[in-house]
Amino acid sequence: MPTAAGKARGWKVFLPPLPSREQAQALAARLQAAGVRDLFVLTAGADANGIALGRFSSEAGARRRVEELAGKGVQAQMAPVEPAASVGWLDARIPAGVEPARLAAIAPARAQACPAAR
Repeated sequence: MPTAAGKARGWKVFLPPLPSREQAQALAARLQAAGVRDLFVLTAGADANGIALGRFSSEAGARRRVEELAGKGVQAQMAPVEPAASVGWLDARIPAGVEPARLAAIAPARAQACPAAR
């Protein structure tokens, strides 16, 4: 089921990336020793070397986790999880004689072969 444009798909609680994997693993070990469970050192992408501390369906749930962690001396952050980019299709019958350049100016798109209309 598609998600409405701009609506978060949930909330994440995290610590931002550290300069190295070793530093992230050392911090994760300290957090675990302090009683923080449910954490994961991220290994890829823009958040590599960050620490995931939970994913929640509601902002309230994420806020409770941030408050719980603050009670343990952890200054976690929270942010909405943005919806994945969606792909849309438009079937249109273009009148004969319409110049492709005019159509592209109105609705830029990539041409794709379609099965014959029934």
